[in-house]
Amino acid sequence: MNIGKSSIPLCLISAAAGAGLMWLLGPSEPPPSSSAASPGKTRPVATPTAARAGAPAEKTNVNGDPAAENLLAAARPGVVNAKLLSAFETILADPAPARRARRFISLLGAMRAEDAEAVRGLFRQGDIEGRGYEAEWNAFWPRWGEVDGRAALQSLTDLAATGADLSWLNGTAGLAMESWAGSDPAAAEAWLAGKSPEEAVAWGLFQFARGLGARDLEAATRFISDPARPPEYKARLFEQVAEAAKASGGGAGVVKWFESMPDEASRIAAFEHVVWRQFKQDPAAAQALVDRYRDLPWPNQNKVLPNLVSELANTDPAGATQWAAGLPRSEIDAGAVNAVTAGFDRWIDADPAAAAAWLSAHQEEPYYDIAAYNTARKLIRKNDPAAQAWMDSIGNPQMKESLQRIAEQQTTAPAR
Repeated sequence: MNIGKSSIPLCLISAAAGAGLMWLLGPSEPPPSSSAASPGKTRPVATPTAARAGAPAEKTNVNGDPAAENLLAAARPGVVNAKLLSAFETILADPAPARRARRFISLLGAMRAEDAEAVRGLFRQGDIEGRGYEAEWNAFWPRWGEVDGRAALQSLTDLAATGADLSWLNGTAGLAMESWAGSDPAAAEAWLAGKSPEEAVAWGLFQFARGLGARDLEAATRFISDPARPPEYKARLFEQVAEAAKASGGGAGVVKWFESMPDEASRIAAFEHVVWRQFKQDPAAAQALVDRYRDLPWPNQNKVLPNLVSELANTDPAGATQWAAGLPRSEIDAGAVNAVTAGFDRWIDADPAAAAAWLSAHQEEPYYDIAAYNTARKLIRKNDPAAQAWMDSIGNPQMKESLQRIAEQQTTAPAR
């Protein structure tokens, strides 16, 4: 891992943040005492006490490393736990990545605020030696955020001041911030409050929402519903809390959270992600949810509805298409229009005569030209003369020209 370069892929950062590493980390430590050293200062390191002659062998874990409870017992307030540091140093020398990560994560529950900066130093040393520890790095920062979020974020902001590459720095900050929100949300929120909206996003606003949601859904909903939150960030903030609701209650938990929202504006911001979550688990339940909130003014360019209708059309293309056609829509509502055409594309393949008859009765609807265009294009590819009638029925001149070019290309293409 090269700290000066973007050597920690964001996909790994995102995976670590969403994979629930914290359950492996063991019990949380209490907040550091006022005697804890300030960020950036070197703490004294306690010298391990020699074992007494004839004393029983120390307990080890399944990986053969010192047990976390033994390491915690060796810790002294305000002093780096040398025994823990030595164990981590030994583990990071393990050349097998999967085994090394498993061993490292199993001992993170013994790391306290006093130990974090020293453990961070092991990563610096590894960087100097050209060794990378991606899984361990992505587990370390959530733990540091949990036991001393302020120090963790200060360490990263100090690094940012040196000109370090923000492409990994901000993602790493999100790992720490999510855990800090879970262990000390008031302090984490106050820290973010001192940032501009853009800086707050860069330093973990969305991860704060997810971490707070994992601790207290009601508090997280109040936070993201606050009118002071910039409108352009609302939908993504609601996504984060929806994911926290899913983690704790599954699909039913997401719907329960959605229906408990205090106002329509919040439901509008969360709607698309909630439907998407339901659709991935149970398309019929997602359809029922849309029906219950069919009068909610959904945002334009809605992408989840076409996917939902396409899934429903796998079993009932006619029913899915006609259901989509009955959804509230306007000519600029691409989501509702595309939902109809997504179902119709399946229906015209399954029952051409019935689908064509239905669409012919809706020529004034905003979805007609798109559905007819898609049908004509498929027929042109098959050299079916019925394509011409579909082309002639389209009112949009650009679509007609496009189909004409496709037809010309089809007739001039060499035979295979």
